[in-house]
Amino acid sequence: MRLLRATLPARITLSLKQSANLPTVRADGTQLHQLIVNLCTNALHAIGNESGSIEINLSVAPSGPASFPGVPETRPGEYVCISVTDTGC
Repeated sequence: MRLLRATLPARITLSLKQSANLPTVRADGTQLHQLIVNLCTNALHAIGNESGSIEINLSVAPSGPASFPGVPETRPGEYVCISVTDTGC
């Protein structure tokens, strides 16, 4: 969050909401960082030159193949959902 905050203009409010007891994630940290930076960059472009806010939300997602129909090899278990919302158009 600190690195991301440093890249955003002062007119943009950045916040993080996360569910309690998130499971440990097995993932490439560099790829996750790039994903979040890209999503926040898109959010910044949606906001444009106005003041606005970007919120990153981490929550536990439902699991299993029915939850991810495009990925049938998904194993049952706990997953973390990352969502980014903004006040842009």
